[in-house]
Amino acid sequence: MANTYSSYSLSNIDFKDKSFIEDYQDYCIHSMPEKSMEAKSLSVKLKFIKIYFKKLEKSDFCVCLKHNQEILGYAFIDKKKDPKCVHLKFVFPCKKKRGSSNKDLADIFRIGWLIFFNLYNIERAEAIITRGAKLKGYIAFIKRYINFADLDLSDPNLISLTVKKENVIQNEI
Repeated sequence: MANTYSSYSLSNIDFKDKSFIEDYQDYCIHSMPEKSMEAKSLSVKLKFIKIYFKKLEKSDFCVCLKHNQEILGYAFIDKKKDPKCVHLKFVFPCKKKRGSSNKDLADIFRIGWLIFFNLYNIERAEAIITRGAKLKGYIAFIKRYINFADLDLSDPNLISLTVKKENVIQNEI
């Protein structure tokens, strides 16, 4: 990824876009980011994927990160009482980028946060990780590649993540 961000942009997600719907469903089926999606039956998975989508759709910010108009990933973010902080509900790369290296995926997250923080004058984002499936691999990915995030593993039932603007800037690519 280049060190210039002028070719990157955030835009609202088009929920009727076929590519978005395919990206979302494919990611949820294979990655199972929510415990409810771990069902063996595809029809049951799809049911819970739709239910989760209805929750995400109500987010304050439903954005996609683009590079030269090519979508790289999606994020669902809610405002918090503190105007300098947001709650990250869900983030995932587009299907074309999922085969990318972990470093490239981390760069997508980093650039997305830099643009989001600057665009909305935000200082911090917080998230609670509710994933059940592939949790150890996900945590390892965060520890190794999302090194600008603070991961709190002190409570095994509540894994929290905090991304601060200052840390993203210090760890710029």
